Amino acid sequence: ETEVREAAKRIDSRTCSMDDVEDLMDAYPNEARIQWKACRWLADREPFRIKDVKERHKKERKVLTLKKIPERVIQAMERYPNNADVQAFGCAALWHFARDDENKVTFMERDVARITTAALERHQSREDVQTYGCCVIWNLAVNDENGKILRRMDVQKWIFRAMDNHAMNTLVQEKACGAIWCLAYVDDTDVDGDDVLGPEAKKRVIRAMSYHAESANLQDCAISALWNLASPSMDKTYWEMVLHAMDMHADVATVQGSALGYFRSVMFYSDNRDTLMRLDLGSRIVSAMVRHRNEEMLQFKACAVLWILAEHHPFNCWTLQNLGAVEQLQRAADNFSSNTNLKRACQQTIIWILDY
Repeated sequence: ETEVREAAKRIDSRTCSMDDVEDLMDAYPNEARIQWKACRWLADREPFRIKDVKERHKKERKVLTLKKIPERVIQAMERYPNNADVQAFGCAALWHFARDDENKVTFMERDVARITTAALERHQSREDVQTYGCCVIWNLAVNDENGKILRRMDVQKWIFRAMDNHAMNTLVQEKACGAIWCLAYVDDTDVDGDDVLGPEAKKRVIRAMSYHAESANLQDCAISALWNLASPSMDKTYWEMVLHAMDMHADVATVQGSALGYFRSVMFYSDNRDTLMRLDLGSRIVSAMVRHRNEEMLQFKACAVLWILAEHHPFNCWTLQNLGAVEQLQRAADNFSSNTNLKRACQQTIIWILDY
C-alpha cells in the first residue's frame, strides 16, 4: 500500500513525465487508483476546447499514440468497468486521442464505442462519465463510416438518457448536442437521420437551448445539431429559439455562423423565407456581418442566406436594401477578394437585391 501511495503521488507531482505515466500504468495494472490518475494526467495534457489546441498538443498526441498509451487506457477501462473514476478519466483521455483522424478509425476497430456506451449505461448518475462519454461519441462520429456504425448500435439511446438524467448540467447537454450534431450528419440510406434521431433528438436539443440559454458553446452545438436534423417544415418554435440565441450571443461568431447555416437549410420553401423575413432575420444577418466582418466563413454563410432571401422576392429585396445588406456584401467581397467563390456569391446576391 505504501508503494502504491508513492506511485500515486508521483503521478500527482508537477514533475510527472510521459515516461512516468507509461511506466506506472504498466507496473500497476491491478491498481485502479493508479490507472485513473494516469488517465486524468493524460486528459489534462490537452485543452478542453478544441479551439485552444496548439500544434504542440497534436505532436504530443502522436507521440503518446505511438507509445500505445491509448491501448493502455482502453485496457484500464476494460479491467475496471465498475470504477467510475477509471471510466470518467478514461473517456476524457480517449476523447482527446480521438481528435486524431487515424485514432478515430483504430478506436472503432478496438471496440471503444462499445466500451464507452457501457460506461454511459453503467454510470448514469456520474455527470463526468456522461460528459466525457458523449465527447468520445462525438469525436468518433466525425468519421462518416463510424457514424453509420454508431447509429446502428443505437448509441443515441444513451445520449438521450444522459440528457434526461442531467438536464440542468450545461456540459452534459453541450457535449450530448455535439454528439447528436455529428450522428445526424451521417449520409446513410439505411439509417435516415431525421427518422432515427428525429423528434426525440429535436425535443431534447430544444430543451437544452431553453435551460441553458446563457451558454454560447451549448447554443452553438445545439443549433448545429438542429441544422443537421432540419426539415423544411420544421416547427417554427425552433426558429424562434435559434433567433433568440442569435440575439443573446450576438458577439459570438460561432453561434452566428451556426444559426446562418441552420436557416439556410430551412429556407428553400418560399413560405419559410417570407416568415423569416417577418421575424427580422434580415436585420440579424446584416448585424452579424457588421460585428464579425473579419470572419470569412461567417460572411460566406451570410451571403448564402441573403441570396436565398432575395431570389425572386421583390419585397425581401427592398427590405434588405433598406437594412444595408448591399453595403455589407460589397465590404465582404472587398475584404476577401482572394476568395473568388465568396466574391462571386456576394456580387450575384447584390445583383439579385438591386434588380428588384
